[in-house]
Amino acid sequence: MSFDTTQWGKTSEIYKESSTKTNMLGTRLALPDGRVYRYAKSGAAIAIGRVCGSAMYVTAHAVAANPTVARTTAQWDAGTYTIQVSTTAVATAGIVSANRFDDGYIWGQNAAGEGQLLQIKSHTAGTTAASTPTFTMYEDDLLTIGITTTSELGIIKNLYDNIVTHTGLVAGGPVVGVAPIAISAASKYFWAQTWGPCPTIRGRIATIRGRAVVVGNTTGGDTGAVVAGSVYPGYSTDAKLSTFGQQPNIGFTLVPSAADADFDLTYLTIAP
Repeated sequence: MSFDTTQWGKTSEIYKESSTKTNMLGTRLALPDGRVYRYAKSGAAIAIGRVCGSAMYVTAHAVAANPTVARTTAQWDAGTYTIQVSTTAVATAGIVSANRFDDGYIWGQNAAGEGQLLQIKSHTAGTTAASTPTFTMYEDDLLTIGITTTSELGIIKNLYDNIVTHTGLVAGGPVVGVAPIAISAASKYFWAQTWGPCPTIRGRIATIRGRAVVVGNTTGGDTGAVVAGSVYPGYSTDAKLSTFGQQPNIGFTLVPSAADADFDLTYLTIAP
């Protein structure tokens, strides 16, 4: 299966969810007015206008592995786009249940082949200590340096896989977009908005026209009552809010709303 990397023009698809995958995760959709969306897969139900984060940065989603078979550049050029790894060191995490890392990445962490990045097209399952799952990479990716059985590889899910409403905490992972519709459940494919004017639900502290905003923290102190995935000023003298500046900026406020849990109009600057 091949996918377009960018789609263009007005489309009703941004207001739909689907149980069927029709694009590579992370595919870019650009509208004529400058709004941009990225194709994503939900990890849970998500309400409309909520800032979303990637839930991939946990033990089972970012792991290290060693190849069990060497792969030369000549083999790659001849059409063998596979890498086989051993799950021995990370078997307890169940890291490679079927298709868990589709559209994710393998990269060279150390030793032969370090510094390279390859995208995963599909892979076999491997959930026991003796497993040697095989990862098939996208044909357009090039292996420029051969790997050996002593190479150290990293494996990670796609940034737009398993995304959920962001908690505002550092542990919530990177901000990846805003849900333009209500997503009904986990494992739904949809277009998350990443750039341009977008309604976002406001937190307890008023945002300011033209000022930067970040995702609000849903736990602790004065912020305990905020709606998950809401936006807050990028900086505040409030001790409970000052750490928000550590979160990636979502964008800036175009039109502030009148009260918390109302919707601002925010100009997103997450991914162009």
